[in-house]
Amino acid sequence: MTNEQRNKIDSIIERHKPDDTCILQDITGAGILGLPSKWVLLELQWDSGKVYQYGISPEGRSHT
Repeated sequence: MTNEQRNKIDSIIERHKPDDTCILQDITGAGILGLPSKWVLLELQWDSGKVYQYGISPEGRSHT
């Protein structure tokens, strides 16, 4: 995971304040769930059942 990805993840978590999070890293270089190679998948979860997923590029850009 790049520093840019870590910074973006911290920013998203601080902004949305989820009850739980899940972070999946691409350690094999094959991509995760359709994301390009080296991207990170961030999932934000709330007790109400609401879930947001963000794909985060190595440069720190996020896509929902």
